[in-house]
Amino acid sequence: MTPRSLFNIILKVLGIFFIKDVVTTVPQLISTAVYLLEFGTGNGSLRSLIYAVLQLAIFTYVSYFLIFNTHKLIDLFKLDKGFEEDQFTFQIDASSVYRIAIIVTGAFILVNEIPEFCRFLFNSFEEGSRDYIREKTGISRVVVSVVKMLIGLLLIGERNRIADFFERKQTNSKEDEIE
Repeated sequence: MTPRSLFNIILKVLGIFFIKDVVTTVPQLISTAVYLLEFGTGNGSLRSLIYAVLQLAIFTYVSYFLIFNTHKLIDLFKLDKGFEEDQFTFQIDASSVYRIAIIVTGAFILVNEIPEFCRFLFNSFEEGSRDYIREKTGISRVVVSVVKMLIGLLLIGERNRIADFFERKQTNSKEDEIE
């Protein structure tokens, strides 16, 4: 494995971790949009929607750039220069590293979201039993939390397809560079 291919894998793994932020921002965006449609533009909901869209755009761009344009970053920062060895010896291929990164990302989402789900579920039941609470949030936070957990489970379950997609995209970009 050359230093260039090592940094290629490292940057792609960082991109996969940014996908976690993209995935967790989408339910927030949907929740804000639904709130905006239900209650109008008051209470800063329009500002929250703009913030969520901007956050989603930034995370999407960074993750796309880290996954599909790693060669530009490696060339820009000269990451593959200055090594005494031309080859590193590792007994693991890139697709295995991608799969591991996807599993870790999905597990990270689950580990963060399961306690949040329990907290939101408890708060939802507590709000239902008390009459003096003015604004009840309902189950929207619980639904968003469930969606995030499902996304984490899908990442773990579909890791092979996602890793194969990254491999195909990398192969296609290498063919485009040769032409």
